Amino acid sequence: MTKFLERLRGLPEAQKKMIVWGITIIIGIGLLAWWIPRISERMQIQQGPSIGEQLQFEELQKQLKDLEAQMPSSSNGEQ
Repeated sequence: MTKFLERLRGLPEAQKKMIVWGITIIIGIGLLAWWIPRISERMQIQQGPSIGEQLQFEELQKQLKDLEAQMPSSSNGEQ
């Protein structure tokens, strides 16, 4: 292990930076590969009713039609 560290210390600064960035990118890709499937699992578990169901669009449309049917109609659209 000490020979490995000595060899790394002897490398030029630019090469050391390349090694550090390479290791950082590999770790980042590994974390993303681990994280993305878990997020999609959580999204599927927490997925509830759709927005339309939550806002009850069908019920609101029915109520609107009932209100329109109860209102007297005028020829020019004004009351």
